[in-house]
Amino acid sequence: MNYLRALFSEVHIKDIVERKKIEREDVLDILASSVGSLTNPTKLTNTLKLRQRISVSPNTIKCTSGI
Repeated sequence: MNYLRALFSEVHIKDIVERKKIEREDVLDILASSVGSLTNPTKLTNTLKLRQRISVSPNTIKCTSGI
């Protein structure tokens, strides 16, 4: 199981980070965990404030994500 986790982290996550030029993997984790659930820019903004202490406006998320 540890091998599979390491393989996923090394190959899959690093590929996404490199391809999409993501600067913060911790934010990627938050966004990936919300896949499959209903969300919106305000909900993502609140989650970032609570979990990462990142202040970003809902408009910024809306403009960059295409929501």
